[in-house]
This record gives sequence, structure tokens and C-alpha cells, in this order.
Amino acid sequence: MRGLAYGGAFGLLWACIEGLFAGSAEAIPSTGFALVTCGFLGGCLAELVPAERATEWSLGRVCGALIAGVLVWMVAQWCFTFLLTNSFDLLEEVASVFTMLVFASVIVGVGLLIYVSERWATPARRLASVLPFAAALGMALFASRITSFIVGFEFVTLLCGAAACALGAAGLRIVAQGSSLERRETLSGIALVCVLSVAAGLAHYSQIGSARAAAWSKVPLTRNLASSFATVLDGDVDGIGQGFGHPDCDDISANVYPGAREVPGNNRDDNCLGGDVSKQDVMALWSGPKAVRGEDPDPVDFNRKPYNVLFVTIDAVRADHTSLHGYHKPTTPTLKELGERSLVFESAWSASNFTALSMMSLFTGLYPTAYVDRETIIGREKLTLPAQLNDAGYITEAIVDLHPPLPHLYAGFLEVDDTLGVRATAAIRNRSSGSTAYELSRLGRQALKRLTAQEKPWLLWVHYSEPHAEYLAHPGYDFGDDLVGLYDGEVAYADQALSLLLNRLRDSGKADNTIVVVTSDHGEAFGEHGVFTHGQTLYAEEVHVPLVIHLPPGANGSAVAKRIADPVDLTDVTPTLMDALGVKSRYPMHGESLLPRALTGRPLRTPEAFAETRLPYARIQVLRRGDQVVMLDHLIGTSKRFDLATDPGQLQPVHNDARAADDMARWVDLHLALPTTLGQ
Repeated sequence: MRGLAYGGAFGLLWACIEGLFAGSAEAIPSTGFALVTCGFLGGCLAELVPAERATEWSLGRVCGALIAGVLVWMVAQWCFTFLLTNSFDLLEEVASVFTMLVFASVIVGVGLLIYVSERWATPARRLASVLPFAAALGMALFASRITSFIVGFEFVTLLCGAAACALGAAGLRIVAQGSSLERRETLSGIALVCVLSVAAGLAHYSQIGSARAAAWSKVPLTRNLASSFATVLDGDVDGIGQGFGHPDCDDISANVYPGAREVPGNNRDDNCLGGDVSKQDVMALWSGPKAVRGEDPDPVDFNRKPYNVLFVTIDAVRADHTSLHGYHKPTTPTLKELGERSLVFESAWSASNFTALSMMSLFTGLYPTAYVDRETIIGREKLTLPAQLNDAGYITEAIVDLHPPLPHLYAGFLEVDDTLGVRATAAIRNRSSGSTAYELSRLGRQALKRLTAQEKPWLLWVHYSEPHAEYLAHPGYDFGDDLVGLYDGEVAYADQALSLLLNRLRDSGKADNTIVVVTSDHGEAFGEHGVFTHGQTLYAEEVHVPLVIHLPPGANGSAVAKRIADPVDLTDVTPTLMDALGVKSRYPMHGESLLPRALTGRPLRTPEAFAETRLPYARIQVLRRGDQVVMLDHLIGTSKRFDLATDPGQLQPVHNDARAADDMARWVDLHLALPTTLGQ
């Protein structure tokens, strides 16, 4: 009882502080549900060291416990350092080290603090509570401001929360000794209040969609803890739970869940978005007089031939931090100059918010639903742009610094040089430990020298990971030493490296016969919606990317320079290139060629931008039409609508607009059902 009371009380106080700092009273009940639950766990942990036996400890046993704690800490620190130095994507191993560290520290710490408090005399004894309270505050800050922002550390955050509450409960236990707070009636009352707060918070979380949305979007700690609890509700292990407001409509079948691919005509609502759709309705999008997808029945006049293609992707570049899009810092003068003589798509979205999916969509013209089974990418023969260009007689090469390698992106390239990947990401989670941008440009220049001497047409893909977190300082690119300043400096450094590549193409004499594409795989967040880096949300900062397509001057009589404001997404790039090259695709694509819009002003047949992400902690789909954006969060079963004309920062959502959500659900059912319908 004592552990439940003291641990729960500390968790409840912590929840109120978190909600107030987040500026969201609506998030407090849900945060209370999560943290009071942690408090119950922590309170029970604190009770593992009984106070009545603490006085039996000798000084030698105390010293032994101290030495054991120091040794555990040193071993954990050594393991953690070793992993960071030698590993690349070992989140589970790093999380286990943190788990061991936190657990051992709390057990030893609580025992020592209780022993010390028992040895001290009252009232000096109560001063000993300062120690566990200070430790609890440190652990709480660690969970709230560090581990809750680390993708994959959900269990560590849960453990840190329980540890903070254990230390807080130990402090309360010291303060309460010999007072009325130790009475059974008082403890029962405190425990009852805590239990009722958990019940009320759970009811609030379950019944009010905006409360779930606030808890997940405004309090990173709550989102991190709630995602851990959500796994308990996932009966069929498809990544989405049922109950307490979570939206899986069939928690027995692992093939039915929100965000699944809808199979038309199977009399089953595969994606829990409003029923089955007919094959006839889906096929009408791709054939017939009113078809808006598939092959364009009226192609524009364009000098189609096998142009060379220089395809450049720069990792993690958000559009609004580029000179191309009017950023107040001169981060991308090279890209801006290229844009002045090229097609610039001002409202281009990546199809996802992390590299593996967004790049696959870029090279296939398909949304992730078409090639992802839950969270696994399913490759198919001849699916990618380079694979199809191989069949058309192209030489295809890739020079990238990705690590770990992404084989599904390399499919179709005759030559792949990813030797710089280890240098670029020589630590956990793609954390940069050395600059590779200039070396990539050097290798790219060598490849251009070799390719431009060939008679055959070629496709060269160069990928710079330079702006990817962690951000390095580069001499001569000083935009500030804060997080944003370092990021801007990395963008500028990559832009300068890009200039070396473009200059080599110009000097080769082949620029007038080469299409140049420069874009990014996703953006980067800096806390605008409670998260940092990328891969966690689909707000504009994570999906709005630069897109520049430079057509050769002779391709249509003269160089085409135009800025286009219509929403597009990166699935449109592959069909645009294949249209310009005169290569017929082997399969239907979600994207459409942008040449008609760019060259004649003809309206887009699919005037939408769409993105989706599928990760254990993020299952989201978002659709933009004009200035209206609708976002479906499938993990928590909520929707949001934004009007970018009046709210460009997406800070004033309209929650659960039923009509907007239903319209988007219908769009998703129809447009994402294609691959299954056509047997792809």
C-alpha cells in the first residue's frame, strides 16, 4: 500500500508538471494515466528494500553496495561506448545497456538512501530526503528530455519513469517516517486518489480523440510511454491495438488493420476505413475516359529521347531551410542558381518521412502501401527506375553513403559504390562521425568523366547524407552553434559539394543532353510538433522537400524555367523521367508525369500530395489538396485537418472532422488499392 501511495503521488505530481510545461491541460489526464502507472511500478520497486532491515546493514555492506553500483555503472558505460563506436543500428542492444544501468542504479540507490535515513536522527533524517528527490528529478528529466525523444527507446523510457518514481517514493518514505502520513488510513486515501486518477485518465484517453492526440503530440514522454502500453493491446501483433480508443477493427486477423492495403471486392474492410471498395471503382481511376491515373492519353509535345540523367538526393533537407525557397540564410546558393533555370516545385512532398520508404517511392512512383507488408519492404523484379532503364539500354551507377545498406534501393544499378557509408554513419542511428560530401562529389566527378565518354545513355545517382543528424560543424559554414545553426551549416556544406558535381557535368560538354534532378528524401523537425529529426510525424517540416528538375535546353526548344505551386509528391518523379526519356513503364504507377503541367500549364490529373509512414511508433497517412491537409493517425485512431492558407505551421488543427476524414478514407481506399487489383 505504501509503495502504491507514494509512487503514485509522485507520478501524479510529475504528470501535472509535464502538462503545464507542454501548455496543454488536455494532455494532463492522459499523462497522469501513464505516469501514475509508472509511479505504481516505481513504488513497488522502492519497497524491495524494507526499512526495518536497513538498520541491520553494516558499514562494510554499505561500502560493498557502493562499490557494486560503481562497477555496474562503469561496465554499462563501457558497453554503451563500445556500441556507439562499433555499431550502426543496434537500438535493442543499447536499450538493454540503459535498462541494466537504470535498474542497478535504482536498486542500489534506494537501498543506500533508506539506510542513510535510518541511521540519521530526526529531524536531520528528513534532510536525507533531498538526496532521493534530487535523484528522482534527474531521472525524470532524463526520461522526459532525452530517452522520450530517442526512437526505439520506449521501454527504456518506461523503466526510467518507474525509476524516477521509485526514487521519489523513497524520498516521501523518508519524509513520512514517524508522521501521520504513515497511517494506514492516510496511505489508503492517497492510493485511492491515485487509482481514481488512473481510471479517469484512461477514460479521458479512451473516449476523447483530441485528448489522445494532445497526449501524443504535445508531451513526448506520454507518447513514448503510451506507445509501450499500446503494444499490450495489440492482440494480433499487426502493430495497432484495439480498445481504449485504438482503432484496429479486427484484432484477431493480422491482415486487417488501419493503413493496410485495401483489397477491392473481397467483402472485407482491410484497412478499417469505411468498408470494402469495388474493383470497378478502382479500375475506373486507371482506364476509361475519366481515368486520372495510369498512362496519359494525351501526351504533350516534347523531344523525347534517351537523355542522360544525373539524379542527386541530399538527405534530410527541409524545403524552408533552403535559399531556393527564400530562407533568410544563404544555405543553398547552388540549388538556387540551378532552380533559376529549371522547374522548381514549390510544394513537393516526400512520400514518407524516412529514407527506406521515401527513396523507394521516389524510384518506383508508388506509395509505400504498394510495396510494404506491415513494416517490411517487399521488392519485385524490375520495379525501380534504374532496373527499367537497364532494359532500355542505360548504364546505371550509384554512389551513396548509406549505412546500413538498403538493397531494395540498389536493385537495378549495374554498379553501386557505398564504401563511404561506414564513414558517414560510424555510430548508432546514422550519427555522422566524419564528413563525406566532398568525397562523394570527387567519386561522382570521376564517374561523370567515365560515363560521359560512353556512347550509351546513363543514369548516375549520388546521395549525400551530410545534413543527417548528428550535425557537424564545418569551417567556413558558420550559421550558429545551436542545433538549427549546425543543421543549416551542414545543408550549406552539402550544397557546395553539389556545385562541384554540377560543374563537372557542365565542363564535360554533356549538360545539354542531361536531365538533372535534385531533391531530398525527407525533411527535418526541430521541435515544432514535439519531435526532433524525422521519422515520427508527417507535418510539413518532415515531408516538404525541395524538388528541382532541369530539362536540357534543346529538349523543348529552349530551357524551361518555371516555379510551380501545385502540391505534388515524389512519386511523380519517376513517371516524369520515363515520359521525358520515352520509356514505357512496365507497371502502373501512382505518380503522374509532370511534363504536361510544366510545359503547357495543363492542370494535374492527380492534384494531391500524399505521404505515409509505417513504423512501430508511427502509423500515419496524410493527404493534401490545395491548402487543405488531412492527417490520419492510425495508432491512436484520430484525424486532424489543417488549412495551410491560415495556419502554415499546422498549429491549429480541427480534430476529428468526420467529413474530411471520410473523404480521405475514400481516397485511400480507391487510390492505394491499385497494386493488388492489377496483380502487382
